[in-house]
Amino acid sequence: MLELTGSRQSYRFSNFKISGGDTVTMTATVTSKNSGSVVLENRTTGQSVSHVFTNQVGNLCQTNAEWIVEDFSQGNSLVPFADFGTVVFTNASVNGVVGLDRALIYDIKQGNKVYTSCSTSGPSSVTCSYIG
Repeated sequence: MLELTGSRQSYRFSNFKISGGDTVTMTATVTSKNSGSVVLENRTTGQSVSHVFTNQVGNLCQTNAEWIVEDFSQGNSLVPFADFGTVVFTNASVNGVVGLDRALIYDIKQGNKVYTSCSTSGPSSVTCSYIG
């Protein structure tokens, strides 16, 4: 299951399986301030899914993109953070423009413990490693 989360809502792709080591391509296209589409392709298995978003509540920002390895909570508590190894986001671009020189990097921290080490590498790659 993969869930895309925006500032106001999320969409869950419950019919899309990912396993460790799979290569996944995601293409998000914004067609207006409240419409767009997402295509996910598991390049390892050949599986592909898509979803069209129309009449979204609030505006799609159309000004930034995020590549995220995310911690989450269940109820009011953070779940134990999993050792995910290393995740590499490649060919990262927005509207065909490549350049992560102004990227903001946030590592995951629970309490005083830092769990990730993330950085940009080259003009279009982001690498996040579990260091917990």
